[in-house]
Amino acid sequence: MWGDTNSIYVLGGYRQAGSVMLPHSVEIREGGQVPQLFETTGIPHVSPKVLAFATAVRECIQIVSILFNNYSMAMELPIMPISTEKYRATDIGGNYADRAIACRGYSERITEQGDIVAALKHGIVATERDQPAVLEFIICKELEMSLMYSSCGK
Repeated sequence: MWGDTNSIYVLGGYRQAGSVMLPHSVEIREGGQVPQLFETTGIPHVSPKVLAFATAVRECIQIVSILFNNYSMAMELPIMPISTEKYRATDIGGNYADRAIACRGYSERITEQGDIVAALKHGIVATERDQPAVLEFIICKELEMSLMYSSCGK
């Protein structure tokens, strides 16, 4: 857990500190396909990532977090067919919008492209009421990597 995730926790703390220092600003951040705000670590206590959103709710930090959910580690599907079939090792996801509401934050689950702008506006309005927001975008499983960001791209 600590090898590649320490920076996530530190940057999350810096982001929250920045939001506290600039109380009339709204931060909009993209959380990736594995929603780092809610990802559990497998440790039998509360994950620091869950605590990050809980802290934002408790301290009224104005953050809109955008999460992408495709219920899968899609890029790994071609290289993990046996473990996917036998153990569902590439399955991830859940209803992160519901988890945000359970933490007393604001959330929406967006499934249609036409709802994106309205959802962003709703999330910003929620932060103006001192309620951090999670916007969960349901996306499809993409199996092709963009060469734009790949070290293999020419």
